[in-house]
Order: sequence, then structure tokens, then C-alpha cells
Amino acid sequence: MEKLKKIAIVTTHPIQYNAPLFKLLAERNKVRVKVFYTWGESVLKSKYDPGFKKEIEWDIPLLEGYEYEFLENIAVDKGSHHFKGIDNPGSIQAIASYEPNAILIYGWAFKSHLRLIRYFHKKIPIIFRGDSTLLDEVGDGYKSVLRKFFLRWVYKKVDYALYVGKNNFDYFKRAALRKDHLIYAPHAVDNDRFEASDRSIEQAAHYRRKLGINDGGIVFLFAGCNKTEDAGPVTPVAGVAVRVATAGIPKSRRPCAGRSGRVSAPCDGSRSGATLSRCAAHAGIVPPHQALGGAACAHAPPRQRLRGAGLA
Repeated sequence: MEKLKKIAIVTTHPIQYNAPLFKLLAERNKVRVKVFYTWGESVLKSKYDPGFKKEIEWDIPLLEGYEYEFLENIAVDKGSHHFKGIDNPGSIQAIASYEPNAILIYGWAFKSHLRLIRYFHKKIPIIFRGDSTLLDEVGDGYKSVLRKFFLRWVYKKVDYALYVGKNNFDYFKRAALRKDHLIYAPHAVDNDRFEASDRSIEQAAHYRRKLGINDGGIVFLFAGCNKTEDAGPVTPVAGVAVRVATAGIPKSRRPCAGRSGRVSAPCDGSRSGATLSRCAAHAGIVPPHQALGGAACAHAPPRQRLRGAGLA
């Protein structure tokens, strides 16, 4: 029997978007998968997420169905919110001992991740995963020029990059990655988790009644984090999304939040900087933490779910 090839996956901490994907890769048994978490085991105790700026607790198992290892992190201020927050002196030895045929690394802007990219360059294929874009690029000053050269230096050490969409593709192209080294891999959705249940159907019916939407109306929900720095490029897309999403709702029932996050007067999606996740939460479609966490689709019947494709 042919021995399975091994892939080492390097990421900071377990999250609900990736755990089901790692489990699926292990279940398919086409490659042997081992995930190395670089934040350290302390991430299981600390529930504070610097991105959301709040205490969080995922409602699905994040460490079941696949092999994993927490690497010791010696950073004083541990976390993924800054470069020095991920520092694992034993990361190279741990991964080398696993003897992977390839390594998949999520993000380079951490001390250990960049160290791993440099070490394994030309030793085994390096696959990179990141969803950066050029949308927040400002001007052509010296900082922008230096950043461009630095990114090219980083990505020259990467064999393949997985891009999630056109803007991410453009970013990698600018970083001098060849087109044949870019692989389309959109963010994955765990379809089984979003299967309709009696509870979700009942909740969907409740939300429809609350918003005055008839049972046969098609509903689109856009939920996301619209940060201040994203307001410029995102605003046109946000406006269209709100107009589509609220097409079946009377104007008097279309709540909208301004850039400050405060709920303002009803709108038709044309307000600049509309924070769509807050719109959804205020409308009662989902609780605020679910709107920000991307779990809104769990309450929709099957025909209204958004299905996605993953890495495998």
C-alpha cells in the first residue's frame, strides 16, 4: 500500500472557519494532515479576540477529527495582532520531525511564520494562504515602494499561493508571483452545519414575520466587518448589497448604521459607509456576535444558504 504524503499546516489558532476543513482533509485520507498551532496552548484558555475586541467562545468543536500540535509560544504579548506575538523557537524542529512533503502556511506577518518560510524555502514546496488585497493601498510614497519590494522578497520564497478572489489574485500578482503559481481556493463553507433544522426553520419564519417578508420571498443577507479603513473601496459594493438584500422590505423597515456604528434612520443602501453587519443585527436577523462572526446563514432554509468551495 502506497504511503500517504504528508502536509504540515501552520496557522495561529483554531477557528470555526478552518477546523471543519482540516477535519475534511483528514477524513478524505488522500494526504496525511497535521496542523501546527503557533499561538500556543494558552489560546484555549484566553477567549479574548483582538480582532473582534471581545471575549468569544465558538459553538463547534475545533480540535476534533484531525492531528494537531500546539507549539510553545514564548512571546511576552501573545497573539496574532502583532508581528512579535507569535514566536516559537521549536517550530522548525517540530515541523521537520514530522517530515512533511509540503507545508501550508497561513499568513507571513508573524515572527515564526516568516522564519518557517525562510527555512523551508527550496527544501519542500511552500503553499501560502492569505487574503490580503490592494484595496487599502494609499499613494505611491516611499513606504508603499518599500512595502512592495519587501513583499516581493517574501513571496519569492513561496512556491504556490492560494487566492480567494480577484482582489487577492491582483495582490499576489503585484508581489511578483507567476499566474501558474496561483491557485483559486475560495473560503470554505461547512454545508452540513448550515443544513436546515426545525429550529432554524422556525427562527427564519420568525424573522420574516418581524421584517414583513412573505413566506415565498427570496432573502439575501450580507454580513461583514466594514472597518473604517475599508469604507472607501467597500462603500459602492456595500450600497449595492444593501439594496439587493432589502429589495423585499418596505423602506420604513430598512435599518442602517452609519460609519460610526450607531443605528441611524432607515435607508435604501445608498448611505456612505453603511455597516452591513450592524444593519442585519439591528433588524433582528441575527444577534450581533453572529453577524460579525459570519454564522448568519445558519438560520436560513436550504434554498437561501450560500454554498462555497474549499481547498479540497
